[in-house]
Amino acid sequence: MSNKNLTAKIAQPYAEAFLEVVKASSCVNKNVDAALQVINHSQELKSFINNPILSSNLKKNILKKIFFSDLDRLSMNFFLVLVDKGRINIIQIILEKYLELGYKISSIIIAEVLTSIPFTPSQHDLLIDKIKIMTGSKQVRLNINIKPELIGGFTIQIGSKIIDRSLQGQLKQIASHLESDSYLL
Repeated sequence: MSNKNLTAKIAQPYAEAFLEVVKASSCVNKNVDAALQVINHSQELKSFINNPILSSNLKKNILKKIFFSDLDRLSMNFFLVLVDKGRINIIQIILEKYLELGYKISSIIIAEVLTSIPFTPSQHDLLIDKIKIMTGSKQVRLNINIKPELIGGFTIQIGSKIIDRSLQGQLKQIASHLESDSYLL
């Protein structure tokens, strides 16, 4: 079992427990996604969270300072519990699983999009509309990441289905066809 799969298995029960507590308290934590984005985009914060030498109290104090105004009390307490349990180092995966479960309950489709350049607002809206038609879903959320290696175009992953409309993907397809037809030369 890979390290990523093991981490995901460890993160799942924490995400489920957090979701249950949120549902039981009728609390809406709109800012969990924003907190995840802060963590994802700050290498310094990730290094801090993952540093085993730093004390739990120091980690708690810093997390309180960073997220105090952005997170509700319930979410902040959850972060602090993760510090106490020694699981703050996998907070990204826990929050991703939490959001995934929440979206699933709310019937929101998550599409992972890799693009060579950022979409314009009209392209973004058009892509959401197309995915709604494809999936029959009423709500779609795009997780967009820029990947210049695609050269041009984009890829979309919805569950296990991948749609590759990138120049890199087309070049790989052409190379594959040329290799398979090499016996004709």
